[in-house]
Parts: sequence; C-alpha cells; structure tokens
Amino acid sequence: MKKYQYQIIRYVHDHFTGEFVNVGVVLFSKEHQFLGCKTIRKYQRITHLFPEAQGKTIARILRTIEQGIQSESKKFIKLFSLPDQLDAIVNQVISNDNNAFQFTSPKTAIDIDLNAALNDLYLQLVEKYYLNDDEKQRLSDEDVWKLKYKSHFEKYGITSRLKSREIKVPNDIISFGMSWKNEIWHSYEPLSFELKKKDSIKEKVYKWTGKLQALKQADEALHISFLTSINPKHKELMSFVKEYLQSTNGNLRIDVVTEDQAETVAKSIQKQMELHDSGE
Repeated sequence: MKKYQYQIIRYVHDHFTGEFVNVGVVLFSKEHQFLGCKTIRKYQRITHLFPEAQGKTIARILRTIEQGIQSESKKFIKLFSLPDQLDAIVNQVISNDNNAFQFTSPKTAIDIDLNAALNDLYLQLVEKYYLNDDEKQRLSDEDVWKLKYKSHFEKYGITSRLKSREIKVPNDIISFGMSWKNEIWHSYEPLSFELKKKDSIKEKVYKWTGKLQALKQADEALHISFLTSINPKHKELMSFVKEYLQSTNGNLRIDVVTEDQAETVAKSIQKQMELHDSGE
C-alpha cells in the first residue's frame, strides 16, 4: 500500500457567510514521487450554485492552479530532496491567505494505485456535489415565479407595486427582486426545489441558510417569504426546508410558502396593502 497526502481545493464564494464549494483535489506522495491535481472543467457548475460568480474567471484560475501543480510535478525528477508536506508545494502555486481559493489542511491515506486514489477522491469530494445534465432543475427559480405564483399576484394587483430592494449586511449586499414596504419591508423570493436528487435540495437549503445568517445582522426589520415549489417525489423534504428556513428571529421573519398556498398568500398581501393605503 502507498501512503499519500491530499488537500481539497475550495472556491469560497462568500467569506462572511462561509459559502463554499469543492472544486478540486491535490494528492502527493513523497516516497513515490507522485504529485497530481484534478479540478472541475465546467464553470457552469459553480454558477449554478452561485449565479453571481464570475464563472470564466474561476475556470481560468483553476486551470492555472492545475498547470502549476503539473509544473511542480515535473520538477520532482530533478530534485534530490523533496518537501515533506503537501502544503509546502501548494503554497508555491497559490497563496492560501484569505483567497477566493482555499486549500484544506493536508490529510493522509493509503491506496494501491495513486492515480486511482486521485480519481476516487475527486469523485467522492468534488464531483458528487455537482448536478449532472439529467439532474438539473426541472424548473428554475424564475420558472416557479412565472408558472406557480405570478398569476395570483397579478390577479390581486400586487405585482405592479413590487420593486427591487437591496439590503446591506456586514461586508455584503443581498438583493431581492420583489419587495414593498408598510411598517417594515416585505420581500418575496421564488425558490425552486424541483430537483431530482434529495442531496441537491438540501444543498440549496444550506446555501440560503448562510444568507439568512447574514440578514439577521441587517439594521432593519424584514419579512421574507420564499415562494417554493418542490419535486413531488421529494415532497417529504418540505418539512426539512421549513425547519431550516422558516423562522422568526429578532427583526427577521421568514415564511416558506408552498404552491397550494399561492392564492391565499396573495389575498393576504392584498389586504395588507389596502390597510396600508387606508392609513389603518
């Protein structure tokens, strides 16, 4: 068996909320003079999770990292003394100091074949967290709004009164496309859970949990309603969605709306707007 060290490469989208995704793996064995790296090839996988991310730039940097690791690997045959630790090699390629790309602490393991070990680690730690082409959302967030909720909001005269809203949180700004204000701001965010894999639904929930932690530190009262739709095959996960997203904490109130509640919620919003207009 061959002993080796490995590190995971992470793209850290938001240092404040801690949102990240694994994008590659580096493997090193001093004894067997092996150094290998494998990173994702399609930046669309990152922009699927973080739509505002600069996908092409991220892909370019990952290629540079992988090429840098390959360059270090070629030097091995010329060196009489190799470093003992993988992070000493990685630091020659890219700084790990508050960078958008972070390397985890080195871990050790053993395998018969180091190339196979690299491929297995990549599949287990990186690839499984991305959606294959046949596992993408059946409906996007925008589709959920247009197909499930928009007609009800328009029926009760709500849509024309909604406007975009930016909320300042520490070190960031979070935007909502549909908001209005009476005593506090109310925002409506369509959220599609029309996904084939249960793990993909959970990952999307965890992503929003990070944003909600930031919103709790906003300097204003907020009421956010998630307008959701879930894959019927995984409807039992709606309790999981509500457990993690629905809450009232200080100035922040979060509601999770299901599509069967669309008209009832639209009526309620209309009544709130009418009361606000009448000054009551």
